[in-house]
Amino acid sequence: MIVQGWPACFLVWLVQIILQLRLYALYNRSRKVLIFMGSAFLVEILAMTTILIIANLTSGSQYLIIDPLY
Repeated sequence: MIVQGWPACFLVWLVQIILQLRLYALYNRSRKVLIFMGSAFLVEILAMTTILIIANLTSGSQYLIIDPLY
């Protein structure tokens, strides 16, 4: 199924955004911390998206239709 991994990723990303905002506040709204965390977060999103797309395209899953009359 193509949408199998995406809901979990969205939940992880949402939690990470909340935690990163907390860290940003803990470091007195430091611009350096914001840029570092933001860039690391974007790299993670790109990596996870690439992995999910490759996994979904190469999974080779087939749909199984079950005949109730068989």
